Amino acid sequence: MEKCPICKNPGITLLKKAFIGPASFTTCQHCGKKVGVPYLKSILAFSVLLLSMFIAIFFINNPITKYAILAIGVIITFTIYLKWVPLISKEKPT
Repeated sequence: MEKCPICKNPGITLLKKAFIGPASFTTCQHCGKKVGVPYLKSILAFSVLLLSMFIAIFFINNPITKYAILAIGVIITFTIYLKWVPLISKEKPT
């Protein structure tokens, strides 16, 4: 569980965090507030996946190698995303 940036309690599962995009959010299981990720860091994390897709599609002819590069890109992307991209409040200021 990831700590909520608002209430500081564990309230967001890793699976929920993995599927939050810069324009979307999830809610903390503890406080119920909206939590998301910052735009720039999330886009930079997913650039690894885009790079692996580009390499696999345009430079690799062997299907096994192509899928291996894609799998490695997915693993690296989600590892970076879960470790480096922080959770932020998506609550509107009052």
